[in-house]
Amino acid sequence: MTLASPRTCLAGIARVRCWGRIGLLGVVFFVRVYAQSSLLTEEECEATGQRIAHLLNTASSKAVIDMFDFAANFELITNSLNLNARNKELMRERHRSSSLHALNSSFNQFDSARFLRVLWIEGEKRVLLRLQNKGIGEYNYLSCTLARDDLDGGIKITDLHDFLAGETYSQATRDLIQGILDVQTQAIKDRTPEIVQAHLDILDRIETASGLVDSRRFKEALDSLKDLPETWKRHRLVLTLRFLASEHVNHDECQRVAQDWAEAFPGDASLDMILELNDEWLNQYDQAIQHVDSLMKHVGKDGYLSFRKASLCLKNNDPAGAKRSAQEALEQEPDLDEARLIIVKSALREKDHRITLFAWRDFHLRFPETDLARLTEAEPGYDDFIQSAEYQQWAARQNAP
Repeated sequence: MTLASPRTCLAGIARVRCWGRIGLLGVVFFVRVYAQSSLLTEEECEATGQRIAHLLNTASSKAVIDMFDFAANFELITNSLNLNARNKELMRERHRSSSLHALNSSFNQFDSARFLRVLWIEGEKRVLLRLQNKGIGEYNYLSCTLARDDLDGGIKITDLHDFLAGETYSQATRDLIQGILDVQTQAIKDRTPEIVQAHLDILDRIETASGLVDSRRFKEALDSLKDLPETWKRHRLVLTLRFLASEHVNHDECQRVAQDWAEAFPGDASLDMILELNDEWLNQYDQAIQHVDSLMKHVGKDGYLSFRKASLCLKNNDPAGAKRSAQEALEQEPDLDEARLIIVKSALREKDHRITLFAWRDFHLRFPETDLARLTEAEPGYDDFIQSAEYQQWAARQNAP
């Protein structure tokens, strides 16, 4: 399986846009159900989670976006902000276009979705999904807030939630706008209007850096963020851009960004996912496995994380650990066929021909058109197994008329 670079993964975690263009920071959906006159049942939440996954799997992201209640999300953003009527209307117009951009940016980069489970957290029901781009190995966890439309009884998405970072789209947007309002209030009080302009200039610079990263002009993006105030350098948006850029320019800077991130957002599990891919890229498999273990504690049972661990164990020359994790992956997701190949490769490395034949035969029965020899011929133990009596007897039976 092709695995993502740290840059690709992080681009999936945070499609960064400034102010009204804040991107979605993540990918498993939480569905948070508000207490309303018509509460959603657990069965309805599960059915909606399955429906969202089905729509995304059939390239119908537009149908999921059509479920998004822009008006409800706007109220979540603005209900605690002190805005006059004119500014609120101006913001409403911008909110819809920026939200559409963020929704399209997040959904369209993935080609696979899986509903995991309904959760009950802090008095709210949520639906957990995993999104993947199988072509490049990108994956993440995103959440959706659901509520019933009392007018037609339908179920709408009212917010999105970055499960790993623990931040909703509305919260991230509201915090950024509140920062601007606080600066404006202080500037009026101190009669220092230039502070407002300086604040807006910083946001413009972050916006420019985002465009440079999108254009793969990584060194320019990193240089443009160098002399930001220290508080801004540890803003989530800026940390994301710094990591995306430094991964291509300077590994030492990449490590500094990771340290800044860990200090600024202790317990942010999205950093484990970023560093897992980064450590794998650097062949630091022990550390990568530790990050997967940390993700498992945060996410809970997820077959793909077990598969990720199995893959890393195999690269770390731990066939027993790889087989154990691959079997766990199949217990959690019986259709996670990549894990079956890990089991075959692990058995080849352990050089127990009887167990290897069992795994080989199982894979062959499930995927008779797949050239398993081509997928495993580079594995240690392959030649010995092919020449073993166990394999030769089985192959003779397969070729018998």
